Amino acid sequence: MQKEELIMLNSELVFKKQDGIVVTPLDDCYLIFPNHTDETNKPYLCKVNKTAYAIFEYVDGIMSVADIIAVMINRYDEQKAEIEADVYEILENLEDKKIVKRLANK
Repeated sequence: MQKEELIMLNSELVFKKQDGIVVTPLDDCYLIFPNHTDETNKPYLCKVNKTAYAIFEYVDGIMSVADIIAVMINRYDEQKAEIEADVYEILENLEDKKIVKRLANK
């Protein structure tokens, strides 16, 4: 899915973490280990920065994309448009890697 497609979706969309995810914090990033393999049937990991992990933390199957954006706006001193774009991009990347999945609109 292209980023533009996700942005056009309702901001009331809700995501949930996939089952069996393991997270390992490092000094300046986090390693996320999904409970599945890649297309070559090998285990893999996803390395994310602190901002991406902050967004990932709020993916709980209850908070909508709009809710997560609101939390990030309160947490970071950035422009709203930039935060919105970051949230959508990160959620799209995590969904593409099968770390989170879409549920439904809130």
